[in-house]
Amino acid sequence: MTAAVKAIRLYLVRYGAPGYVGRFGSVHRLECRRGDTVVVSTDRGVELGEVLADPEDLQPQTKQPTGEVLRLAESDDLQLAELSRQAAGELLTAAQEAAAKVEAGAVVVDAEVLLDGVSSLVYFLGPETDRFGPLAVRLSTNGLRVRFQRWEDVVQAAEGQTPGETPSAAQSSFPSVEEEAIVRTPREQAKHDSRFLREPLAAELQTPDKLSRPAQWIAEFHGLYQQTRPKVEAPASPGAGRHTFMLRVKAPGGKLTAGQFLALLQLAEEYGEAGLRLTARQGVQIHGVARGDLKAVLQRISDRLLTTFGACGDTCRNLVCCPAIGKQDRVRGRLQTLANELTRSLAPQSGAYFDLWIDDDPEPVIGETESIYGPGYLPRKLKIGLAPPDDNCVDLRTHDIGLLAIGSPDAASGLAGFQLYAGGGLGFSPSHAETFPQLALPIARLGVEQALPAVIGLVEMARDQGDRENRRRARMKYWVHDQGAEQVRLALGERLFAELPPPLLRELPPGDEHLGWRSQGDGLFCLGLPIPSGRIIDADDVRFASGLKAMLRRHAGPVRITPQQNLLLGDASPAIRVDWERLLAEHGVATAALLLPVVRSAMACPALPTCSLAVAEAERVLPAFTAAMKEELVRYGRGETPIRLAVSGCPHGCSRPLTADVGVLGVARRQYDLYLGGSGERLGWRAAGPLSQEAVIGVIRAWLQRFAEQPDQAIAFGPFVNQFRPA
Repeated sequence: MTAAVKAIRLYLVRYGAPGYVGRFGSVHRLECRRGDTVVVSTDRGVELGEVLADPEDLQPQTKQPTGEVLRLAESDDLQLAELSRQAAGELLTAAQEAAAKVEAGAVVVDAEVLLDGVSSLVYFLGPETDRFGPLAVRLSTNGLRVRFQRWEDVVQAAEGQTPGETPSAAQSSFPSVEEEAIVRTPREQAKHDSRFLREPLAAELQTPDKLSRPAQWIAEFHGLYQQTRPKVEAPASPGAGRHTFMLRVKAPGGKLTAGQFLALLQLAEEYGEAGLRLTARQGVQIHGVARGDLKAVLQRISDRLLTTFGACGDTCRNLVCCPAIGKQDRVRGRLQTLANELTRSLAPQSGAYFDLWIDDDPEPVIGETESIYGPGYLPRKLKIGLAPPDDNCVDLRTHDIGLLAIGSPDAASGLAGFQLYAGGGLGFSPSHAETFPQLALPIARLGVEQALPAVIGLVEMARDQGDRENRRRARMKYWVHDQGAEQVRLALGERLFAELPPPLLRELPPGDEHLGWRSQGDGLFCLGLPIPSGRIIDADDVRFASGLKAMLRRHAGPVRITPQQNLLLGDASPAIRVDWERLLAEHGVATAALLLPVVRSAMACPALPTCSLAVAEAERVLPAFTAAMKEELVRYGRGETPIRLAVSGCPHGCSRPLTADVGVLGVARRQYDLYLGGSGERLGWRAAGPLSQEAVIGVIRAWLQRFAEQPDQAIAFGPFVNQFRPA
């Protein structure tokens, strides 16, 4: 997995406006001479430099190189440099105007935009000020990442450094990770020691042994969970052993092409167990992959322009967004674009994933940074959801950060702005009273252009304020709860250097299941197909995997994964619609019209036997719960009543049981708590438990009977049971 280190040729290079000088390594067999202009990679980014000494003139050094010489500058590089100079001039003007407006007490004197068009620095004269942090976020538009540095400090560093030393960035006023604690928890220490998510994973992949705990923690950032196959189950392939991996593929907004989806189905068949699994965060999981197959699978995923990097671990997870396919829907189109922008901005910058899995000949790593996360990344995972004004299918308030679009028919994008929510999360530990579930609080209203910097600002606040000593209380919801929505609004406003209006008092819309046939508005149709527990597999007479392959090979339209673990297939003409319905019937797949609401809307997490966090069954017992509820509702003539059921195998609540009408939460071995009356605006209340599966089903039957017999037939199940909610 790890290639032999190549010989490094060293060059003395001057770079940057302050005139930094450092030793730069090259493993590309470059022949550079004094005076050559080269493209170098530094801890600041990619930029131009001038070679000051031939390689034979340099004395051997034991210090690490400052960066890497990538290539001799070509005409395209020089043109990019000119564009960067123009962008720097525009940035300088904007920074000077902004600094004067906020009375920063310092004078902005220069700006740089590096060759990558992203890394940007603004230099100032005068004292340090905390006003530059929020100002940097505000100026970070059009793909730029801006940070402020005091000119006196960087010039002093440039003049005083010795060859091979990297200029200090300690003077940066860009929001950064706070001073590192000397003593860290084992998990926090593992992140800091990982060389930006490489070790000890890279070393342990060379051995056949089970990954150590630190290696497992780092593997999660790569979208991999080590799982243990029960002793009674035989390996699916020779050499798989008892320890296999679950791979989670990111798909922002659940958006895939037909080719990508078919490729994932093929990989699940070749390398996985139990088919393809769609997630409640619109991602895709492949279970049971042998360690020896990981690189081949990840390379084929990459070949389809997909990745597992950042799908797990202490970073921003897959962006969730309304999946509806509508060619004339400006708002949803803009939300999908924003989901893509946020995904790019918040993705880990480390090259570890490429080095470990994609590149067969990795090169020495020089000058790597994480400008948003820092070396410790986030204290815990962070989840983001985007919702249009008329549909809460994403369960917006269950996310750490939520953006609710505010419509405007007069705007080109259809948007007037967003309402920002923060601090949601359903997971808790029943045995630890300091933990609790919480729906996200409304924080502020945002303009359309404020959405991206506001989310980045909140992520940086989570990085700095999350509890790194007590992982149980490291999620954003705890410090949002402790500080209150108003304080969070004011603090975020300071970061953005804007006065953020308070949020509107409004109720979220209901959630659309996106099932059945829908018009796209362009003469074509999309089909919302219910996938029980998100599991796509051929089993007995129901052949989901084969049916979907036949449909998408016949017509390769867009594919969307919904937050309910279902599929949307788009761009179907009337003729294709008939063909698809025939293929579904031939493969034994039921459409939404053939299923009662309580069956088609039910959700469950994978739980046992694959999830190491599960304490009880979920997916494998879901049919027993839906069958009992269906039987009871049909008995009383209420079969068409929409009641949403969610079953989770542990208190993490990945299937969102606390916002379901009926939530079943595994709390111990074969023991469940029952929650009733949840919704997008209210957590369910604990009605019973801990009880066995059979006992919980009995309690649910009693509540359904009570609901069916009450005189007001117009009342929905949620409002009905909430009449009995404890005060």
